[in-house]
Amino acid sequence: MSGFETDFITGRAINSDDRAVGIVIIPATHGYPNPIKFPASAPVYPSDRFEALSLPLNGSLTNGFFTPDQGQVALEIFEGLVGMPWSEFRTTVLNEQEGTVTIGRRDWDQETVAPGLAILHKSTADALISHAREDLDTKTAAVAAAAITMDAKRRCKQGDDKYWNVSQMNAPRESVYLTLSDQEIAVPNVSHALADMEPRLLSGAAKKAMHRHHHGAEDTDGSKLLLIYEALCDFQKMSYGLRTMRRYLEPSAFSRGDNLVSVTKFNLRVVDEAMKGFSERNGFEPESERFDESLEDIANALRSTLETVEAEMAKRNTFKM
Repeated sequence: MSGFETDFITGRAINSDDRAVGIVIIPATHGYPNPIKFPASAPVYPSDRFEALSLPLNGSLTNGFFTPDQGQVALEIFEGLVGMPWSEFRTTVLNEQEGTVTIGRRDWDQETVAPGLAILHKSTADALISHAREDLDTKTAAVAAAAITMDAKRRCKQGDDKYWNVSQMNAPRESVYLTLSDQEIAVPNVSHALADMEPRLLSGAAKKAMHRHHHGAEDTDGSKLLLIYEALCDFQKMSYGLRTMRRYLEPSAFSRGDNLVSVTKFNLRVVDEAMKGFSERNGFEPESERFDESLEDIANALRSTLETVEAEMAKRNTFKM
């Protein structure tokens, strides 16, 4: 078996020395367009072919297979959904050619799904997140969203059912939320994530597992709920990045070698050609309209990249000696 997985966005090989992000995915069985029945109609959102059964999982490769870091809330939620630890899920489901797993509650919403794994190099995930149109950083947005949900849960516990939807991680209707202690909280984008994610990536089963995981949070300090919102906020940003790149969730493949040199050369050729005539183009997306600043940012990034390459060349020469 290969010692490498591939980044489903860039095609770059990921090895055991790299940090990676994995998303468990299942085939989408709803929505429009159906990519199998109507391949002439291109998907619109990244989840139109495959949708996420998990939040992004931070991890690395072990013996050629993606392994999530223990202790992260995204993994706890996923293992609760599938009813088994990751090691068992890896061997009995992902490693099987036609592996399936049954999720949900018996006689209620139970279904059998065939999961796969979409893997990104950590740097790719970070780059996608950086595309997001988000005024607040992840931590600040998560703190605000968790405070709103916790306050609504406490109101419900006191018998005020008007706040039930908000207590289930749905966003308030108002742009500013007033807590029991008269604190005003500006409702962040992540509060809208489960109802109107940018775009909608999480499957219904994953959302239900998330709700079960934070049940009873009103009787805690809310730290687990905060971690859920942090993971959800980054996923919301990553989702937006995928859409701006016009890319779709899909399974990663194995590779039998490290293709980093080939991928880097390819990307440099693409960048070089893309820059020719850049200043004469129009129709850019709103956040890219300031052409001069965009070109300056790209030039600075390329200079920084050259410095990085030269530093690596120097290390390589020292290693050869």
